[in-house]
Amino acid sequence: MQTREWVTATASRDTAPRVGLIPSFFAGAEEMDGKKIRGLVKPAPLDAEITGAQLEDMLRLAVELGGGRRGGLATAIGREDWVVLKVHVPVCGEGATDVRMAAFVLRYLAERRLGKRFTVVEHSPCGEAMWAPYRAVVLRLEKEFRAMRFELVDLNEAPRLRMPVEGRVMAKRNAEGIYDIPRVLRECDKVISIAPLAAGTVMNYLSFGGRREWEEPGESAVDLYSFHPADYAILGSLRPNVVIAGTNGPAVDAVGAAVRGVESTSVRHLELAVQRGYGLNDASAIWTRGAELEEVKATLR
Repeated sequence: MQTREWVTATASRDTAPRVGLIPSFFAGAEEMDGKKIRGLVKPAPLDAEITGAQLEDMLRLAVELGGGRRGGLATAIGREDWVVLKVHVPVCGEGATDVRMAAFVLRYLAERRLGKRFTVVEHSPCGEAMWAPYRAVVLRLEKEFRAMRFELVDLNEAPRLRMPVEGRVMAKRNAEGIYDIPRVLRECDKVISIAPLAAGTVMNYLSFGGRREWEEPGESAVDLYSFHPADYAILGSLRPNVVIAGTNGPAVDAVGAAVRGVESTSVRHLELAVQRGYGLNDASAIWTRGAELEEVKATLR
């Protein structure tokens, strides 16, 4: 009887992050409470070339499933919020956030009248070649949602602040914890980090610190993350076609590491993020909704 009471009490608190895990082959599932989860409209193998409609279906399902008890993306953003979308473009056309993912998030929020101002940010290593597809998205949305503001900000040119990290500094070679960060990071209401599967949504913060070679990239990423932890995080890749989403960035990244066959608790910067109190890095302790983690890992082998 004592064990039963303990289990019930633990379940009522239920602090485990909920992370949506949707591979392109997802055909539906049933949760432990019997709740049915719909499958994708057109499931496809992980290595298949998928259409924009298939990617959007994966994203929609992932953000519907990824979030806390109080909801996911739709409840993370308020109607009057200034929302920053941090995309990831390390090299022109290579290992970058798919522009369709950013476009989906912007439209998803705009259609629900969530957010008033949307700013897509990144350091542009290739100038207009990077921004051209994003600019096309912004122009379309501006015409469709005239009451909302859509903009692009190249972090190379953004006004910056010189600020110390609050609390424990993770980068030992920056003992004072002073960083030059863009004002947009401190002044916005919400941050959504969207990154490729191999990059990670926490490491995506490195370019908030400027274009430079980092001596301690993982530690510095966690320091920069502390200025405004992501309010929502999305990992996505094509071939393998996987989308992972949730309100807790380190938890999303931990599931992403596990999907790639990496022991999530061994990832140094995720352990540091846990030490700072930003989430969990143990994929086995995270509630993945949608596909089973082991099923996705086995398919990738």
